Amino acid sequence: MDCLRATETLSAAHDGEPTAAEDLARAREHCDACASCAAFASALTRLDAVPGPRASEELVARLTALGAQTAAEIAEHASGATAQTPPGMSGAPGTAAPRVPRVVPGWWTPRFTIMATAAAMVFLAVAIGAAGLSALLGPQAAPADDIALLESTGAPGPDAADGYGDATTSDDGALSAAAPDDAARSSAPAPEYLTLENGVWALETPGDPLPSDATTAGVVTSALADSGEATKRTAFISADGLALWVADDGGTYARFARVTRTLGMRRYGLVSGSQLAYFGQWPMLPERFAAPTAPDGSPTFRYFGFDDLSRDIYVPVGASPDTGFALPPNMPPDDPAASNPYWTWWEPL
Repeated sequence: MDCLRATETLSAAHDGEPTAAEDLARAREHCDACASCAAFASALTRLDAVPGPRASEELVARLTALGAQTAAEIAEHASGATAQTPPGMSGAPGTAAPRVPRVVPGWWTPRFTIMATAAAMVFLAVAIGAAGLSALLGPQAAPADDIALLESTGAPGPDAADGYGDATTSDDGALSAAAPDDAARSSAPAPEYLTLENGVWALETPGDPLPSDATTAGVVTSALADSGEATKRTAFISADGLALWVADDGGTYARFARVTRTLGMRRYGLVSGSQLAYFGQWPMLPERFAAPTAPDGSPTFRYFGFDDLSRDIYVPVGASPDTGFALPPNMPPDDPAASNPYWTWWEPL
């Protein structure tokens, strides 16, 4: 199945249109191997989470007051016209008495709510279109006008990277964010990480027995602590490649789990640019990437879209997520890169 047919099938299923189960399965299978279509499927899922529009009580009150004021002015004008009509014409044959408009009754207030909500839906539709195009066209950063529109509907914009300092608004209305200072970088220690061939693993269970089906993965250098001597240790890996056992100093093994996340149902692993020989060290970008100088990832990265956790992701300029993507600093506590004060890099497994 090609990309066009896959996206049409996923879109039809999302909209509730009758879709053959076989076609839907083939479309999802296509997404497993196509990052662009996987991003499209993820965009459909994320759009479902956008809250429905509703006019605020303040807007409804303003519309109601405006309608009442206008009606009162019309009634006052009509009353004045009636007072100026010559007495002889008030009942002359063939003439009609001046028509006095009615003041808008109170039961029209719900109708103002409906009209205001409808207007909000129009703006939201435009905002969703901008968000969808930004996710699908990835290579182009979202224009400032699109970002402002997304903010007006409560949807996150690409420059509003989760946790990257405090967002501020400059005099010209452009969004900016302050990078975390050195105190923030050192205030939160990293989890109990180690690296095997630059892949990052997090401690799950110390003193775990070695499974019989584990195979040799190589040698890691770690102190298995936040201090002391970092020594070379034999590591064993599970059949699915997601669990690692490392020989400890007590004759048993410490079990680690690969730090991963998904994009379009494809698994990506956290990669460190340096060896993590001690617990409490944070993974950083590989040396081939210069650390971004702006919260939007520039000049190293550009905004691409979002992963399966709805986190904004960034790719190298001129590249796609097929070879990996970056996440900004200070992800929320429930994220695989939680609290890391540096940009992180993720590669497909």
